Amino acid sequence: MAAGIAQANAHPHTDTRVVVGNEVLLRRDLSPADLIKDIDYVKARVKQPVAYADVASFWFEFPQVAKHVDIVMIHLLPYWQNRPVNVDDAIARIGRTIAKTEALFPGKRISVGETGWPSRGRWRGDAAPSRVNEAVFLRKFVTLADRDHVDYNLIEAFDQNWKYHDEGIAGANWGIWNAERAPKFPLTGPVIEMPHWPLYAGIAIILAAGLAIIGRASKFGAIALAFGLGNALAYAGAITWHVLYDDALIVCALVNLPAQAALAWFAVRRAVIGAALPAAAGAETIGLLRGTLAGRFPWRTAAARRFDHVWFGFLFTAAIVQAFLVFDPRYRDAPFAIFAVPVVVALWRLATRDLPAVRDWRDWLPSAAIAAGALASILISGLLNTEFLIWNGLGLILAAPGLIGWLRSPKAATPAKSNQL
Repeated sequence: MAAGIAQANAHPHTDTRVVVGNEVLLRRDLSPADLIKDIDYVKARVKQPVAYADVASFWFEFPQVAKHVDIVMIHLLPYWQNRPVNVDDAIARIGRTIAKTEALFPGKRISVGETGWPSRGRWRGDAAPSRVNEAVFLRKFVTLADRDHVDYNLIEAFDQNWKYHDEGIAGANWGIWNAERAPKFPLTGPVIEMPHWPLYAGIAIILAAGLAIIGRASKFGAIALAFGLGNALAYAGAITWHVLYDDALIVCALVNLPAQAALAWFAVRRAVIGAALPAAAGAETIGLLRGTLAGRFPWRTAAARRFDHVWFGFLFTAAIVQAFLVFDPRYRDAPFAIFAVPVVVALWRLATRDLPAVRDWRDWLPSAAIAAGALASILISGLLNTEFLIWNGLGLILAAPGLIGWLRSPKAATPAKSNQL
């Protein structure tokens, strides 16, 4: 506080207001009484108007704070509210909140200390982060603020990648400019969600043609599979490229994208020459992983059934990711890019009845975990969350080959014999 007071007094024409406390009541850092003491202490020592900044609901809960400030500074972040809504409803809610604040604190200057919308990240209810939605939100909010003569700060000028660790992908994408200081969209005129889509479409065509030609796909089914896998690979790369915020994410991408490319290649070859017999089971894949960790590297002996091993690896990973989406979902995105190729492969397996081998619980458990997690995630995310409805539907598709294979396996079809005394 001493440094802030000195700064304000040294530059009275530059520092036009002093904010004492930022979301102190929200975080329970101070009691209202202690916060008021600090506000009064600073206000007696500066000439600028003094404000306190917090989420609007805490101003309504502790209205006594307003008597001690010149400016009531409210934070309006509809994306993070407990009941998130879409952009249009968010603007309407902001208008009502500003009107309520003005009515509750007549004669006080009202300022919006924080507002904005993320351009990328997890859907929360009907609140969808996107470049288009961020542009629409900012334009509509500025129009509303000008109409109501309310000053404001937009959150924020630039994307801040470091926020990924605290608030997920959404937290890193609130800027009007990206982290490289390039504008994300024009301030007027039309906005395209993916302005570089022709490049991605071209890459998808090249990848699809490469898989079909190198894989010697001649029949319609194999060519169609190569087309779907090429598009899935291009999509996975395009989405992943924009979220490489730290070394850990880069390492994950260096593992995931080549693994998806390998699965795509193995799937095309499987469609052309057929499946290896007998098919590998989950226990064999786990044994290979154990041998690799022990330094034995037994993968050459498993070359004929590598499709089965990579497929099981993706199922196992998807089961873990789906569990996180159920038990710790707030800052986690729907993992479309991570499992783009496996989802296409699952659709192909269902269409061709190419079901995985199911010999014991290790074969069906990952699929069952994915399906159970998808159903639970639908309940958690709600029916308004289109993004997670789509992802969880794809999760059920990803789990379907294993579950159908289990239901059709001899052990599942044969009832257990009971012991009689």
